[in-house]
Amino acid sequence: MHTVEARYRIRPGVLGLHFTSIRSAHDALTHPGIIKAARKLNLDLMRKGPALNWKTHCPDLVERVLSI
Repeated sequence: MHTVEARYRIRPGVLGLHFTSIRSAHDALTHPGIIKAARKLNLDLMRKGPALNWKTHCPDLVERVLSI
């Protein structure tokens, strides 16, 4: 896993996480600090309203990662 700078106008200073495997993504998503930060980012984005990049989100990938 490595970090990259993400660009969210609603929440400056966000880091993106790039994973080398589904297992490493799952491990990161069970870390309390990452869970807390992801919840905050998602709540801020939902409060902002619809996004132009909604078509690039992948519910199937999220389901797969969380099912491991």
